[in-house]
Amino acid sequence: MFGIALGLGARVSWQHEIEMNDCLKQNPAYGMVKMKFWGTAIVVKKYKKLRIEVLETGMFLYSPPDFIRLHDRKRLQKLASRFTELQSRDIKAIMDFETNPL
Repeated sequence: MFGIALGLGARVSWQHEIEMNDCLKQNPAYGMVKMKFWGTAIVVKKYKKLRIEVLETGMFLYSPPDFIRLHDRKRLQKLASRFTELQSRDIKAIMDFETNPL
C-alpha cells in the first residue's frame, strides 16, 4: 500500500507476485482456482477416490467432492482433457461438472 501511494505500484505488484508464488509453494491449496501446469492431465484412482493429476509430475489438479456420485470415469476424463487443452484448471468447467448431474 505504501508503494502505491508513492507511485511505485509496479514494484509493489511485482513484490506481491513473488510472495504469492512463495505462498503457493508452501500451500498448494491457496492457488486452487487457477494453476498453470505443463503436461497431460489424467484420471487416476488414489486412496479409493478418483482424481485428476498431471501424468508427468503426479501433481494434483482436482478431485470431485464426496456429494458427486460418479458411475464411470467419462465425465471426469472430459474435465481432464479440458485441463490439458488449456494447460490450467478451468473453474467454469469445474462448476459445470459439479452442478450438472449428467
